[in-house]
Amino acid sequence: MNDSKRDNLKIVKEAYKGEDYRTVVFKEVILNPNKKGNLVLPEYALNVQVSIPSKTEKNAFGRFKMQKQDITITTDKIKITVK
Repeated sequence: MNDSKRDNLKIVKEAYKGEDYRTVVFKEVILNPNKKGNLVLPEYALNVQVSIPSKTEKNAFGRFKMQKQDITITTDKIKITVK
């Protein structure tokens, strides 16, 4: 992700299963169905680069060094019923 896009993201602190995380919404979509019935929304995949603290290397200030890692985040298919 380039810096200009990253600067526009809102980082929010959230708790999940008792752990605190900083989260970002990358994409939101509004659905306007054209027909009624059972519909399946396909999977969605997003490639992102994240910074993960090293488990062994520390910097001059005693903090763990950050390592960049490319990951792919995917969603499951979602089944919805349009009435």
